[in-house]
Amino acid sequence: KAETEEAGGTTPDDAAPPPPDPIAAAYLHADDLSSDDEDENGVQNRIGRVPLHWYDEYDHIGYDMTGSKVIKSATGSAAEDALDRALRNEDDRAEGKFVVRDALNARDVVLTDRQVELIRRVQMGAYAHPEHEAHPDYVDYYSGVPEKSGLNSGAHPPKARFQPSRREKMQVRRLLHRLKCGSITMDFLTGRVRDMNDLVKRRDGTTDEPFLLWKGDEEDELANRKGPQHIAAPKVPPPGHAESYVPPEEYLPTEQERKEWDDMEPKDRPHGLLVPKRFDNL
Repeated sequence: KAETEEAGGTTPDDAAPPPPDPIAAAYLHADDLSSDDEDENGVQNRIGRVPLHWYDEYDHIGYDMTGSKVIKSATGSAAEDALDRALRNEDDRAEGKFVVRDALNARDVVLTDRQVELIRRVQMGAYAHPEHEAHPDYVDYYSGVPEKSGLNSGAHPPKARFQPSRREKMQVRRLLHRLKCGSITMDFLTGRVRDMNDLVKRRDGTTDEPFLLWKGDEEDELANRKGPQHIAAPKVPPPGHAESYVPPEEYLPTEQERKEWDDMEPKDRPHGLLVPKRFDNL
């Protein structure tokens, strides 16, 4: 390497990369310029996305951009039967041709080797252009080692670095004020108590431990609580024979008693609005 530098030459590492292949570059960009809307022959069907079987009974397959009919070709795969089509495919395979049928324009299209290669690569999930370099060599445009500048190397540190922080001073003043007010204690500052609410509960004797809702001495609590004395509601008397679903025969009213009860006021009846009835299915 030293001999090469003395001779004024370049080393292999400093050599420029080889120039790109102009043929490959031409192929790489020529395919991108093609479009489905272009028609070199000037004949292209413009019927749009309509079913082609609509034109089965006509001699044309559609209309071109000038409004002229696109006549069906008398020769080709459309006018052949299965046997002729099989023989023609064998001849095309022997000649190395790949022919596809363009049903929209009613013509046979012979694919070039380049087009067949593009179709094969797309089917395999690779890049369509063989000239495309998927993993090019990395070019380190920017160095990863930062350059040290000497502009600020001799600068003096600022004076604020040697003075106490104003924010810490405000925090200390706030803690001293809370200590004087009694909202916090030294146990909280030293870490013995994580929350001042725990200390307040400890002083009051209240804890967060679970307790029974019904202790068994509800009567004593009702007697000692503040407010008026609790008065229990009167108990409802148990139902009699007249309110039974199957009362005895002597409690069932006769027809004469029913008529008399209907003439009486509900408040004057023996059982109010209740009429004793017997249900044999119960």
